[in-house]
Amino acid sequence: MSGWKAVVLLIPFQFMFGLIYAWGAMAPSIHLATGWSASTLDLMFSLTPLVLLPAVLIGGHLVGRVGPRRVLQVATGSFVVGGLLALSGNSPQLFAAGYAGIALGIGGGLSTPACVALIHNIAPRRQGRLAGTLLAVYGLSGAVSGPLFLWLAHHAPWHTALAAVMGTYAVIAGLCLTRVRSGVNANGAARSERPLGHEPISLWQPILNIALLCATVPFGSAVFAAIGRLATEHGHTASLGVAGASIMSLANGAGRFAGGVLSDLISIPVAWCLILGLAVGGYIMALADARLGSPALFLLFAASTGLSFGALAGKLPAVAAHTSPSNPASMFSFYFGTFAFGSFGGPFLSAELGLPITMTVLGWATVIAFVLCTAQVLSSRRSAIPY
Repeated sequence: MSGWKAVVLLIPFQFMFGLIYAWGAMAPSIHLATGWSASTLDLMFSLTPLVLLPAVLIGGHLVGRVGPRRVLQVATGSFVVGGLLALSGNSPQLFAAGYAGIALGIGGGLSTPACVALIHNIAPRRQGRLAGTLLAVYGLSGAVSGPLFLWLAHHAPWHTALAAVMGTYAVIAGLCLTRVRSGVNANGAARSERPLGHEPISLWQPILNIALLCATVPFGSAVFAAIGRLATEHGHTASLGVAGASIMSLANGAGRFAGGVLSDLISIPVAWCLILGLAVGGYIMALADARLGSPALFLLFAASTGLSFGALAGKLPAVAAHTSPSNPASMFSFYFGTFAFGSFGGPFLSAELGLPITMTVLGWATVIAFVLCTAQVLSSRRSAIPY
């Protein structure tokens, strides 16, 4: 099975678990139909990245034990079981546990490392761009799922519309799963050798990568959650906030693909610096826009932050293969789990500390991470030590 054929077969799984990104479009309709409070609906969104952290770690472990195809089967089963549980009653707690927790949290946590492992086994030299494509579809799928749900909800009750969307995705994914192969030989080993250009590195490298993610991901997620509010606080119209949110979402998807491609073309450390530099540029534009009130600066800030946030996720498969060539699936699970937890941390800090303080703290954390990363790359090049 070729790498791009594998990508096509795995795309339905990105639509299934990418439903989390359609929540912003779905929640108002569900609120009107059920009367569930806005805080309850926000909790449902936050529950998925919280559950993703342990689920993705378990998924990375299981991939090495039972193979990625079997893990995908379990992920699909979790999606179906969680969906049936969520739609079996009118309880918001039951819906949150089934939909956000089991279907998208556990299912998505198992699916992501399995998909990345399949790509690594089948096409390790192109895994950056191929896995980045899958992660881009995962991030952009909400642009399809949200309108699809809203169209169905105009013609049927909301739970029927959601059941139709989830059921369609599950059926298509199940059919694709029958054609998926794990990309291993008769002895169970990966079909191809370790990707070219990935030299053995020191054990402290994963710790550094996790620290960089912890320092930078929360800024992007905080902006994602509050981009509309930032527009009004900077003196812009609400319509510009909507435009900024749309641009940021599109940039997030493009960034996921670009991050994977970038990691195939240049060294991992230099890719880190470029992506973090883009995030710092976004923060500088936000500071300038807060003073000048320029719509152009605001949209550039949204685009830069979305691109860097997406690229951080898109480069993780290649970073995992770089830091753990013998077991990239498990290493990816640690990285993606950190990314998921950071995605929860940004909005959480904003709710606790307020948006201005959060933007300042997380913005400077990104600046410090960029400076330290750049200094490390320059130091390693001067000493001719591979980083």
